[in-house]
Amino acid sequence: MNFDKFMAITSLVIGFSGSILIGKGIFKMSPDLMGKLSSTSWGFSIPALENLAGQKAEFLLWNGSSCVAFAIQFFGTITKSSDFLVFPSYRMV
Repeated sequence: MNFDKFMAITSLVIGFSGSILIGKGIFKMSPDLMGKLSSTSWGFSIPALENLAGQKAEFLLWNGSSCVAFAIQFFGTITKSSDFLVFPSYRMV
């Protein structure tokens, strides 16, 4: 394995691990916890509650696409070939 391939795979794994660790916190956010976070001393803040619910939904979509992007980049790095032709008259180096 080349050094550049090793570094690319290492950075992929570290970045993916970081996003998974952040995801664990978002996945554990229950509706009760969202209610506690959005409450003030006078009651609930409806806009804050809506924002927390929206952020959780956006993160779930982002985490799924992050997994797909990781898989594509990981397999692309492993199977990278120097014979890949971008254009018929140019070679990718």
